[in-house]
Amino acid sequence: MTDSASSSTIEPRRPASALRSWIALGLALVGIVLLGALPAPYAIDGPGPVTDTLGSIEVDGEEVPLITIEGAETYPTEGRLDLLTVTRAGNREQQPRWLDVVGAWFDPQRVAVPLDTAFPLGTSTEAVEQANAAAMTSSQQRAIAAALVGLGYDVGAELTVGTVAEGSPAAGVLREGIASSRSTARRSSASRR
Repeated sequence: MTDSASSSTIEPRRPASALRSWIALGLALVGIVLLGALPAPYAIDGPGPVTDTLGSIEVDGEEVPLITIEGAETYPTEGRLDLLTVTRAGNREQQPRWLDVVGAWFDPQRVAVPLDTAFPLGTSTEAVEQANAAAMTSSQQRAIAAALVGLGYDVGAELTVGTVAEGSPAAGVLREGIASSRSTARRSSASRR
């Protein structure tokens, strides 16, 4: 005679810790999916393209120098003069995902910048692009001035008041549009040797 209780197999119950592990794994996977889908209040700066300014580019199928100088004597160049750029991913309208931001935190070549720093509240993406274009023009003018000073020219400067903040010490003293200028570019006597 056989005992029916002894012939049936009894499966051991899984410990509660295994169930907790599966729940934790499921929550982690849901978290990763959310990180990949939810926008983050950051922009990500990283290295942009490098351009050899002494080189040439193709325009309409023809190789042309990247930089041309008219009205002055030029000389052949050798080597490279690289222009380094920064690429910014994200703005108020298109925010990067949290997964990208976390990746930037661990990538030494990228940096996550808070959106309020990169794009101040009340400033549109177009306004930031216009400010960047103005900064590029200003940078080009400063580079030209630095080159002229390096060649011995005395380079004048002009300051124009763009805006005056109400309640500031300059209010009532300065007005928008007032310009102050120094001498124009001319060769200094020390460099005429």
